[in-house]
Amino acid sequence: MGSWSAATLKALHHPSLMDRVVIITGGGRGFGWFIAEELLKAGAKVVLTATRHPQELADVQKQADAIAGPGRCITLRADVGNWDDANRGNGSINLGGDNLTS
Repeated sequence: MGSWSAATLKALHHPSLMDRVVIITGGGRGFGWFIAEELLKAGAKVVLTATRHPQELADVQKQADAIAGPGRCITLRADVGNWDDANRGNGSINLGGDNLTS
């Protein structure tokens, strides 16, 4: 993304992001994946969702594992606009002890 300034990209690598859990909808490609990639580089734990193209999630899972190591990213096929899909991962998402439940 050539239009992003060095300062903006540096802000994405802020130490406060280390081990924070971030959920990114539409994380299988484009802007969502770009943000996920930078957050993984900064040490964040990332959950990516996508509604279409499940193969994209498999591809970005491999890329995420290569960037940050296994266990730092989870991918879910889910439409967050659909109540059942949005609750599918409730109780089952765990990133190194950080449960994403209410």
